[in-house]
Amino acid sequence: MTVGRQVAAAAIVIAGATLGATQAPSISDGIYTEEQASRGGVAYRRACEGCHATDLSGGKVVPGLSGRAFSEKWSGLTLGRWFELVLTSMPEGSPADVTPREKADILAFILRESGLPPGDVELPDRREVLERYTFGKTELAAR
Repeated sequence: MTVGRQVAAAAIVIAGATLGATQAPSISDGIYTEEQASRGGVAYRRACEGCHATDLSGGKVVPGLSGRAFSEKWSGLTLGRWFELVLTSMPEGSPADVTPREKADILAFILRESGLPPGDVELPDRREVLERYTFGKTELAAR
């Protein structure tokens, strides 16, 4: 192999390693804990279930929080955007009744109910951190 080809091969290897190292984290990487999702289930039942239903299916005018319609709406968008929506507008008419920490717990509950695996670190209640995670259609649709 010539020096030129060796350099080119090394550049490809380095570029591949760099791409892998900078790949955005996935919501399938276990971004919440089981304990957090359990707390979120309690908070969901108290603050969300009345409109979004026990099974997260929603109602006639309230969107579901799981399933095909949910995955189509959120595919390609960030968890930070979803958190901001929940933070500023849910529960409807009284968003201050649920703390940001409880809202992060509720998101963890919804992720668990969507079949996404738990991990070792709690989902934070900070939008700027949650912006790193993007919903992929395949991650939600298969759940």
